[in-house]
Amino acid sequence: MTVARLVSQGQPPSAQLYWNRTRNTIVIAAHDLPPAPAGRIYQLWGIAQGSNPVSLGTFDSDLTGRAVALFSLPPGARFQTGAVTEEPAGGSPQPTTDPFLIGAI
Repeated sequence: MTVARLVSQGQPPSAQLYWNRTRNTIVIAAHDLPPAPAGRIYQLWGIAQGSNPVSLGTFDSDLTGRAVALFSLPPGARFQTGAVTEEPAGGSPQPTTDPFLIGAI
């Protein structure tokens, strides 16, 4: 199990990624993350050096600012960075906003 901390500049939110490489899954646990605005969703990205971000899936937080979501990864996934962006509902094929949470995996 690989654990990575995703942080924002300044104030919360924050998140941790738990990557089970044997099962090819990632769990994100976010704290102090307000629910996404109407028509928007949070999207988790895996980023390999020199490559475009790969969407790992979308999620939202509850009214207390907590989110826990499980994502299945593509076979052979290898990423050095995890990031979260706010995207249009349904997600995006590539990020449309700058990541507000980011960290090395």
